[in-house]
Amino acid sequence: MVLSSMTALGPRIAEGKQAEVFLWGEAQVIKLFRDQRPRSWVEYEARTARAVHAAGVPAPAVGEIVELDGRFGLIYERVEGRPLGERVLSRPWTMGRYARFLAELQAKLHAVSAPPELPSQHDRLRRRLLAASALPPRLQQAALAALDDLPGGEALCHADFNLFNILMTARGPIIIDWNDSARGDPLSDLAWTWVMAATGEPPWWLEPLKYWLSHAYRRRALQLHATNPARLRLWTGVAAAAPVADGIPRWERWAIRLGTRALLR
Repeated sequence: MVLSSMTALGPRIAEGKQAEVFLWGEAQVIKLFRDQRPRSWVEYEARTARAVHAAGVPAPAVGEIVELDGRFGLIYERVEGRPLGERVLSRPWTMGRYARFLAELQAKLHAVSAPPELPSQHDRLRRRLLAASALPPRLQQAALAALDDLPGGEALCHADFNLFNILMTARGPIIIDWNDSARGDPLSDLAWTWVMAATGEPPWWLEPLKYWLSHAYRRRALQLHATNPARLRLWTGVAAAAPVADGIPRWERWAIRLGTRALLR
């Protein structure tokens, strides 16, 4: 559907690097992608989100794709809730409890067999590693070799599972932003979430608590998963190196340090 004007949009309620989210009528929102995002990108997210919702996971229902003034948008069910991350920022003393909750909710996802429409985690990470030109060649090769040795899997992996992608609602937690989801080894998803929690960009005053958050999450996640320390170390190295493709200087420095420790020593 092509609409000629953006006047139908309600207030903007969220925004990120890839898109803005606006109210859309009484019961829906629209995720309006930035100008450079092609329709194929939106179609991929729509297919993925529909497959996840059909699998019975607590995720928003998906509507149609629309075009507004040259920008593509995807209609979603409107979910009334507050991101879990906002609760933590406003009450940092709850961080340990919510870090454990994050691990427990993620373990429930991993008990779900991923829809066959989703790509493999291996393929998704391989593309990111190959695009990470800022990685030293030796580290890039080590990460790709580690990926070859790591097992696949059929568990549902969100691949961007964090406190801000969980909305706390009257009907329970609703998980959003499924465009990176994949089929894979649960430990790959665990490693990814731990890396993100350990290296995120909290307010300066929250920096000392980041260690607590990431390690409280990791401790509980390891209790809930059958783990192999060597396998987890390799997944952690791969998960640290792959986001360098995003071109974030902070990632480049941190990935080289963590990836080298996990993969080259």
